[in-house]
Amino acid sequence: MGRQLRRPGRVHPFTGLCLDSCLPRPCGPVPGVLSAALFHVGALRVCVRQRGSLQRAPNRRVRAQRRHRHRPPSRARRGPSAPNKETMIMAYLKLAGFLLMIVAGQICFKKAALSGAGLDSIFQSLMNKWLLGAFAIYGVATFIWVTLLRTMPLSTAYPFIALGFILVPLAGVFLFGEHLSVTQWVGTGMIVLGIILAGGVGSPFNG
Repeated sequence: MGRQLRRPGRVHPFTGLCLDSCLPRPCGPVPGVLSAALFHVGALRVCVRQRGSLQRAPNRRVRAQRRHRHRPPSRARRGPSAPNKETMIMAYLKLAGFLLMIVAGQICFKKAALSGAGLDSIFQSLMNKWLLGAFAIYGVATFIWVTLLRTMPLSTAYPFIALGFILVPLAGVFLFGEHLSVTQWVGTGMIVLGIILAGGVGSPFNG
């Protein structure tokens, strides 16, 4: 028996598509009218299928563009950003002002004590100019401290308060004639070393 040649697939005149793979294969002989109807139905199915896929593709691209448009920009660095030089300088200036006000407040307290302010006459003590000045200075120092903590971490700023344990005794020596022993001077040096280690002097803080 000779080898049967495979007939080429039928091609729709308008779409140019081979439709034999899309048409249902009947079990028996099909009349010519029914075959033509099936031929055009298959062409219509292919056209609708391809048109739907072409319409869905742009929609996918549009949705992807919208998601990318509304997506927040990715940050290369996680966590808080490093402060710039001006922010660091301003933070340390606030810290220096805070420490000077702490020292000034303690000097005012000492002056108030020397002027006779105490618990003997509470009203007279509250009207003492040195005591009122100390309260005002500490109020301003508290405001500066709060604004300082907006840019400097508490773990970095708080160790510098220990400088008050150095500046206040020095103020007592120069202003009130007090005397510091050798042990106190050694302790002062250890406080300075502790501030350098705990406060991270020389390293930029995280705002």
